[in-house]
Amino acid sequence: MNKEQFEARIKELLPQTTEQALNAWTEYIQSLEKEEVDPASDLFDRVYVELSLIKQHQGEETAAKLFNHGEHFVFNYFELRGAASKLAEGWPLDKICSDTVENGCDPTQEEYEESQAALRTFQQEQAKKNDELAEQSESSNPKRLRILVVEPTKDPYVKEIDGSLASMQAIVGGFIQAVEPFDDHNVLLVCNEEAKLLGLPENRFLRNRNGIPYDIIHGTFFLAQGSGEEFCSLTDKQIQTYTRLYSREKLFVMQHGKVINQPKKGKSTHER
Repeated sequence: MNKEQFEARIKELLPQTTEQALNAWTEYIQSLEKEEVDPASDLFDRVYVELSLIKQHQGEETAAKLFNHGEHFVFNYFELRGAASKLAEGWPLDKICSDTVENGCDPTQEEYEESQAALRTFQQEQAKKNDELAEQSESSNPKRLRILVVEPTKDPYVKEIDGSLASMQAIVGGFIQAVEPFDDHNVLLVCNEEAKLLGLPENRFLRNRNGIPYDIIHGTFFLAQGSGEEFCSLTDKQIQTYTRLYSREKLFVMQHGKVINQPKKGKSTHER
C-alpha cells in the first residue's frame, strides 16, 4: 500500500492514533526506502499486518500504545510482536525500547510464521482488489478504437468508437459476430449475427482467398484489428487498403437467382 492508504488504514485500525506518531512512522519507513532497505509499500504492509495481529491477540490498547510511542521511538516491523508481548507482561515502554536497542526484540517462531502467513493473505487480497478496480476502470473507460464502417450502398468511412460492446452493437444494429475473411488475419470483419434473419439489406460480398464471392454480408459492418473478442484500431495502411476494396462494390442485382456485383459507375475513357 502507499503512504495515503497506510495512514487511512491505521486510523481505521487504531482510532486513538496521534498525527505526530503517524508522521514519525511514515517518515521512518520512507527513510528506509531511501536507504534501499525495503520498498516503502512493502514496509507499510508489514507494519499494518503486525499491528493488526497485535490488536487481535493483545488488544487495541496495546497496539495503539506501541504505535503512538512512535512519537519518541519507532520500532521496526519485526520488533513489534516481541514488544507487544513485553508490554502485555507489564514492561514499561521506555525499558522495552532500550532493551530492543541493546538486545533486539524478535518474535517467537510461532509469531513469525503467523505474521508471514497473514502478510501473504493480506497482499493477495490487495492484489485481487487492485485487479478488480483495474477491470472496473477499463470497463467504464474502454479504450477508443478507430474502425472502418461499411454501410449498404455507401462508401466506407472511418469512425472512432469507445471500444465498448454497446458501441459496437450500435453500429451493426444488434449482436455482433466477428469473422476473419482476409489474408491479413489481424483484421476482423464484425457484422450483425442475425442480419439475414432480421432481413437487413444486402451490403457486400464475402470472398474466398481467390476473390470469388461465396456469401453476402447483410447490414452494416465494420473492420477492426484483433482476435477473438479483443479489438484494436486499424492502421492507416489497413484503412487505405479496405477503403479501396469496399469502395469498388456497392450494389447488388439478382440474375438467374444469383447475386451479381454491380460496381459503382465511373466515367468512361471518353469523359475523362
